[in-house]
Amino acid sequence: MPGFGFGAIGIARHRRGIAGPPAGSPLMAVGDRLVFAGDSMTYGNGDTPNAYMPWLTLLAEGRFNYPATVNKGSTNVSLPPEGGNMGVSGQNSNGYITRKANIAAACANGALILGGIENDFAGGLTAAQSIANFEEMIAACTTAKRIYITPGAPTKSVIGNAGNAAKKTTFDAYFAAHPDPRVKFLTNCWNGITLALDAINTGPHSYDAVHQNPLGAKLQAANIWSEIAADWAAGTAYADPALASGDLLGTAGLFAGTGGTANGYGQVATGWTLTNSTGAALAASVADNLIGDKRGQRLVASGTASANSRIRMRHTITNAYVTGDRVLVIGRLRVRNAAGDGPPIGLRAIGISALGGATRFLTEAYAGGQGPFAPVSQIDGIFRNFVGLATATGGSWTLDVDFQTVTGTALDIALDIADFRTFNLGTGI
Repeated sequence: MPGFGFGAIGIARHRRGIAGPPAGSPLMAVGDRLVFAGDSMTYGNGDTPNAYMPWLTLLAEGRFNYPATVNKGSTNVSLPPEGGNMGVSGQNSNGYITRKANIAAACANGALILGGIENDFAGGLTAAQSIANFEEMIAACTTAKRIYITPGAPTKSVIGNAGNAAKKTTFDAYFAAHPDPRVKFLTNCWNGITLALDAINTGPHSYDAVHQNPLGAKLQAANIWSEIAADWAAGTAYADPALASGDLLGTAGLFAGTGGTANGYGQVATGWTLTNSTGAALAASVADNLIGDKRGQRLVASGTASANSRIRMRHTITNAYVTGDRVLVIGRLRVRNAAGDGPPIGLRAIGISALGGATRFLTEAYAGGQGPFAPVSQIDGIFRNFVGLATATGGSWTLDVDFQTVTGTALDIALDIADFRTFNLGTGI
């Protein structure tokens, strides 16, 4: 590319022969795959609130379809399947090359967000090496409809090092001008986000001057969505053609009736069991038109919690599935204060999980060590768990909605859940 001095390296740049949609039509349909690849700044422990993936899912109202990534091509066998999240902590872009077949298969006929990798800048790769690795990864994704590339992150290793800052400048400029029509450089990804103040001091959107805290991840998701939304057809998870049938229970969003086990806390939808080990006061009710025109369950926590243990709604689902079946949950979630005019007070973490935690949206086990949850605790949207894999044949599994409270804080938390649907998508990627 003129002006960047890569002629000796011979980096090839071609326009791919990928047929696009008709003029004026969105490139991506509701239900198309979206895959996330990168290092720890992408992985974010998979589903914790300091990963941007769950916040992007909410903004997109669950319209993305996440594949079940069983084998990330990583030597770290402890990494579980995380749906479309193929970030691997500690890897640089050389890892893209060793995993390129896995990543390309996961984003086939879909889209890929390819993270500009912090470990390249901090770990000694030159800008030319990073660019060559990204080009090889792009070339491998022959059937991807769109490849989004994020800029290098403004971490302490970049802010506090002129050489690394120059690498980021070169990398960003190269991909901002990439000629492949499938490639879109996400210029605004880090706008308004301060991860590091200098080579030592942490910014307000990080917990270690490198990785995003929950607020940084949520802002990053908003920036990304502002740049990719135009590519995606309007719609929600409920409009995904793959989910047009096959709801495992087929009841009114799992909130019909009031025959659940409330354990003295009020009224619980049929099939659900409510438990509370926090010591806080809890009032449960079921109502029509709770979220829009959807019937759902409300939980209101008040008083003061004496422990950080959870408040849990649990539904046990019996379904004959086989090993390798893909399990998915979608639903509507709203979290705010009881008056409905502000964020909740005293919410430590929240999570929705199924199949023994094999599929999750956020996690109630988040303890705040990677930044406070409070700045992002007001939630209102449609979620979509990443796909979980059944590890045995037959039997039953649980669907859990959990939240934890902050000990010693006067609580004001209202949790509304509605229109939950559970699916067995069968075997496949």
